[in-house]
Amino acid sequence: GDVNCTPSQAGSQRKGIETMRLREYIDGWMQREVRRDSSQNKYVFGEFGDAWAPLRDAYVLPPCGPACDRTRVAVTIGLGGLHSGAPWHSHGAAFVEVLHGSKHFAFLPPGDGAIGDIDAMIKDLSQVHWHWEERPRLEREGRLAALQECSLQPGEVLFFPPFWHHGVVNLMPYTAFVSTFLDEEATRAASAEGGG
Repeated sequence: GDVNCTPSQAGSQRKGIETMRLREYIDGWMQREVRRDSSQNKYVFGEFGDAWAPLRDAYVLPPCGPACDRTRVAVTIGLGGLHSGAPWHSHGAAFVEVLHGSKHFAFLPPGDGAIGDIDAMIKDLSQVHWHWEERPRLEREGRLAALQECSLQPGEVLFFPPFWHHGVVNLMPYTAFVSTFLDEEATRAASAEGGG
């Protein structure tokens, strides 16, 4: 509980990063109700600091052969409270494994016609509030026909290809997970080996 963590505003880029003791984050931030305005929420989803290195190094990488060589991936650790998560965003290919709790993922393929509107809606909105407030209208309009969703439980691993737009909501009061981000070469290798 005395190790530092760096909760931040979630999205495709980390911003509003704070440094605090893990105990303070668990006791203070993870217990808070998620606010509608995403800039008021903090989420630990990219721990790269030296204090976290032993945990990252002990993590067994996903089974994707040579594509998951430690020199070609970035392993991060995340912790989130109920309804916290990352609003719609995209990045390169990644694996996500839930260690404790549960995570819900919503995906749209690259180039989907709804992405521009979603990006405008989500600018200052938490992902769970998007589901509650904006999603119903888009569904009524038939604009989420390509939406794909899943929920991960402890021990389950998800691979998603590069640049799929996605939003994530933690479904339990305490959710712990590991994300493994692949570089471009590792992405090509994972896809060739059937990982994506």
